[in-house]
Amino acid sequence: MPRIVKDPEVRRQELLDAAEKLFGTKGYAGTAVSDIVREVGVSQGTFYYYFKSKDEIADAVIDRAVERGLAEFAPIADDGGLSADRKILRIIAHDRRGFDHGRMGGLFSRIHHEENAFLHQKLLARVVRKFAPVFARIIEQGKQEGCFRTDKDAALAAEFLLTGYQFWLDAALFRWNEEELEARLTAIGGFIETILGAEPGAFDLKRIKEREN
Repeated sequence: MPRIVKDPEVRRQELLDAAEKLFGTKGYAGTAVSDIVREVGVSQGTFYYYFKSKDEIADAVIDRAVERGLAEFAPIADDGGLSADRKILRIIAHDRRGFDHGRMGGLFSRIHHEENAFLHQKLLARVVRKFAPVFARIIEQGKQEGCFRTDKDAALAAEFLLTGYQFWLDAALFRWNEEELEARLTAIGGFIETILGAEPGAFDLKRIKEREN
């Protein structure tokens, strides 16, 4: 029977899919390279052709998820017809509907377990580093438009906001119930207003919820 030769990128994506699935079901520490190759049905030599180690494929899984997120986030940030405050409102509105999980291709929900703390921390850090420059552009736009009256450095403000937002609302860390999560989502709008020097009520998440309903 002739050997089936797949496009290298197709095979690489298969390995990434398998690793992501197994990290979610068995945990990072509980997953071995042998598990990944068995899931795909290839040899360990094939694995090492694409990745040097389990750590390297974990980084690639995270990078792929973050790039998917950026692809969904960028159209909002780059929309020339939206003011800066509307862009942030739209991003927050997406997050309230599970945008944060969806944009990562489900990776957040798959690694929300204590045994995946290593991957979880890497993912959060990568999100901040990758998303902050885009968010900073929105902040600079707002300063130019006059809706953000702040002397804070846009890049630092973006990093601070994203770090706080990701960490505080992290279900794996805090196990907030629905009422506790709602209170924090509501409070975040006020914090954003204060940091960016926006008009009071500009990021009132209750109004966003009312519009959605």
